[in-house]
Amino acid sequence: SIRLDDPPFAPRAKIVGSRSEWSAFLAKADAGQGLSLLREDEVPRDLSSGEPITAGFFAIAKSLDEDRTITNRIPMNSQEQSLGLCGDLLGHGTCFADVVLRHDEDLRVSLFDMPSCYHRAKVSFDRVRTNAVGSLRPTADLGDGFARRELVARCARDGVPVPERVFAAFRSLPMGDINAVDFVQVAHINMLARQQVVDPTTLIRYRGSFPNVPVAAG
Repeated sequence: SIRLDDPPFAPRAKIVGSRSEWSAFLAKADAGQGLSLLREDEVPRDLSSGEPITAGFFAIAKSLDEDRTITNRIPMNSQEQSLGLCGDLLGHGTCFADVVLRHDEDLRVSLFDMPSCYHRAKVSFDRVRTNAVGSLRPTADLGDGFARRELVARCARDGVPVPERVFAAFRSLPMGDINAVDFVQVAHINMLARQQVVDPTTLIRYRGSFPNVPVAAG
């Protein structure tokens, strides 16, 4: 529903890393049920060339011990509209510059960062189909874990044979998705609102007045 009606030609992206590194990463993602294997007919195609639209992948240093994994989703991003849903929902740092305290008042800020938030956010299968990465690979090379079992069950349901070659795709929100921040932030706000943790009168919002309450949330 967010695909552009007249999208531009989808550029190509590549995986930066050795084949063994990529295989090891896919195995780790599969062990955490974060991987799907897609038939070629399940991957969206570029309207201009008819080629499957797939992402690239690379890593950048996050700390001395860890790398941050980035999905180069520019090819699929070019085919979608940016929703911009969370621009008003995020509590930007500028919001706190507007807080004026009396001499007898203090401001206490409590923060919680969800570890691996995007990797933990599962998405629908329709969205998984847009998260294909790299090129077709032999199905036999991708193990016999969760992703393979899911593929076999889906092929049986659709009445088609299990293909010899498949695309790997992520079942979570890849960092690099043009709408990842919108999806995860709006989901967060809705979850908190359902539990009555936040409401419009207590929510710290960009381009909005700071809530006139003892405890504000964002």
